[in-house]
Amino acid sequence: MRFAVLALVVVAVGAGAWAYKHERDQRREDVSSLEQQLQSVERNLTTARRQNSSLSTRIRQANRRELKARVARTTLAARVRKSVFTVTASLDEGTAWVAWVRGRTSYLLTANHVVVFSVARGERKVRIHEGRHVWEGRIVKTDEGNDLALIVVPHRVAPPLWQRPYYKPPLVGDELMLAGSPLGYEGSITTGIVGRVAFDEIQTDAAAYPGISGGPAVDAEGSVVGVVSSGEGENLNFLVPVNRACVRLRRCGHGR
Repeated sequence: MRFAVLALVVVAVGAGAWAYKHERDQRREDVSSLEQQLQSVERNLTTARRQNSSLSTRIRQANRRELKARVARTTLAARVRKSVFTVTASLDEGTAWVAWVRGRTSYLLTANHVVVFSVARGERKVRIHEGRHVWEGRIVKTDEGNDLALIVVPHRVAPPLWQRPYYKPPLVGDELMLAGSPLGYEGSITTGIVGRVAFDEIQTDAAAYPGISGGPAVDAEGSVVGVVSSGEGENLNFLVPVNRACVRLRRCGHGR
């Protein structure tokens, strides 16, 4: 009887020891598994932090580039606007801009259709104005074929935008900035992209409403590429390449 009890005690003790060892080993495995998971989480967290740091750096760089581009655009717009005016003829109104100067004389380009009716009546005097500033000018040359006209003002009214008769055709997809007085709103700026380029015509989707005809179109580098001629308001507008002024309005040889 005692032997049986002792055997049971031994069996019970052995079973308990085995259960304890099994549970201990299981806990160690669980702990080891948790440690591995924790290490994996820490690695993922480190990777995420690096990616987040890299993303933050790229975002900051993109923001700086965007800010720089915005400042460049506003600076360019401010420079161009100084040289763009409303031109009022006897029968019509549009935009003119100082293309070049000689001595104290300013030479302004505009679209021929802005002044054509006045010229047909023999009235060549025009007013060049911006706000309260007004100058008297005179239409000295016209080019009906290229829809351009030249106005002379015996004063240096603003910095020239095309002092050197340089022309580099824009590329399809380039961004252009148009300046003028659409619907009488002086100093207005619109932007758009080039849709088509030909030797005598540039197509753009920059908005061009009545009154902006004759205004300059400049590229991102600030170079004048065209003169606003005609269009449909928002999506389909046309420019005369600025070098067409060299046909009748300006002698462009020898860097003049």
